[in-house]
Amino acid sequence: YSTKQKPIVLLASFALPDSRIQISTMSIEEGDVDGESKAAKGSDHDHQASFTCTLTDAGEKGEGANGIESSKKQWDCDARTVISLSFVLNLVNYLDRAVIGAAAGQIITEFGLTGSQFGWLAGSFGFGAMISNVTSGLVLDRIGVRYAWAASIVAWSATMLGQAYVPAGSYALFIVVRVLMGIAEGVNFVAMDRAHADYVPPRTGSFAVSLSLLGVFLAFVIGYPIFGATVPRHGWRTTFIGLAVAGFVTAIAFFLIYKEQDVSKKHHSQGLSIREEITTLFKDRSLMSTCWSFGSFGYVLGMSVVWLPTFLQSAHSIDLTGASILGMAPWAVASVLMVAVGLLSDRIFAKTSNIRKSQIYVIAACQLLSSICFLPLLFTGESNGTAATICVTLGVGIGLANNAPYFTFCNMRFPSYAAQATGTMIWFFTVGFTCAPFITGYIMDHTSSFSGAFAVVIALLLSAVLVLMLFAFPDKEEVHIITRGTNKL
Repeated sequence: YSTKQKPIVLLASFALPDSRIQISTMSIEEGDVDGESKAAKGSDHDHQASFTCTLTDAGEKGEGANGIESSKKQWDCDARTVISLSFVLNLVNYLDRAVIGAAAGQIITEFGLTGSQFGWLAGSFGFGAMISNVTSGLVLDRIGVRYAWAASIVAWSATMLGQAYVPAGSYALFIVVRVLMGIAEGVNFVAMDRAHADYVPPRTGSFAVSLSLLGVFLAFVIGYPIFGATVPRHGWRTTFIGLAVAGFVTAIAFFLIYKEQDVSKKHHSQGLSIREEITTLFKDRSLMSTCWSFGSFGYVLGMSVVWLPTFLQSAHSIDLTGASILGMAPWAVASVLMVAVGLLSDRIFAKTSNIRKSQIYVIAACQLLSSICFLPLLFTGESNGTAATICVTLGVGIGLANNAPYFTFCNMRFPSYAAQATGTMIWFFTVGFTCAPFITGYIMDHTSSFSGAFAVVIALLLSAVLVLMLFAFPDKEEVHIITRGTNKL
């Protein structure tokens, strides 16, 4: 409380149990230090509480927070293990999404599908992922990562194996199996972000996440040429079996190596119910704005994963092997830029301690530049092979380079509910990723050109930039924890 009396200042310095966040100073204005406060006796209108807290990363002094070297110094063995395991799991997980594009021709021929039908098949796993996206975070925030993530990998591998044995005429069964695979696969990124929130210091969060997410883009860099060779030679079914085996081996390795951190089971200090927690997240304008942006990100990724090989084949009149080699370029560009953007985001945060500047501005800038790169394709389509390849490479590469700041935003904005916040955001991503193959296939069926498909991409990217600039103010908007009968901050 503060009144006209001379205030006092209390100094405190202590660290939280994990020694990563330290509250170094706290000042409290108090109207009277002798016995009962005079302010407490007066009118409520005379009462005012003032708190000033400075949050710093433990171990920051003398280290410097910028650059790869300082990041390594702030990561202990457990943090490096989490980053490495996340990289491997993302790699194996996303090889499935790379193989579906390479196997498109054989699957369409074998099952007698149209472009729209294949779009539904390729994106159907997203309907399952939507379920686990919004529910897995509630589990991960409460029981931890080890068992939930390992179980999801086993289930994903089993459904990958099941796809290889779907009879040629069973289109409906194929879709059902892919929906089940989506339920298993939807846990992946939510678990990754919960693990990062448990082990990695927030100040280097974007760089750490970018390294973990390299597995996603590496899956396409190596997956396209590998599957471009194995699918024509051995068939898509044998390739799916090989991926399933790799998934089972990865699940066992993860379960044996990953060490659960006790703090991951104790994040719910507010004691909110599931309904209260979800209400809190959906009432946050900054989170909802970021969700819309991540949905646009998912649309770009979904269209690229499924239709990029077909686009390159059409643009250059080449076979699948040649298109798969060319298809490496966007993912290679995205991989390099994602690490650079992660470092840039962390550097901006180290200098400003501002989430909007370090996360929101970086995300919006990448999406704006990506839309500009796609613009020429509205007029040329795939008619000019070289120009089309350059535009797609830059558009996809830059558009996917902002991946890491999305996850870091959730960790910084909702440290106690990082998994559920991430799951909410990824639900929008999954919607975009799922709709992209179908919408693109529908446009291809009716126009026989990719120009209309790229128009949809540009519109979504620009809408994301606009929403972020107008509504995402995480540093000014308070996180209101909605509880029964009251609003408690």
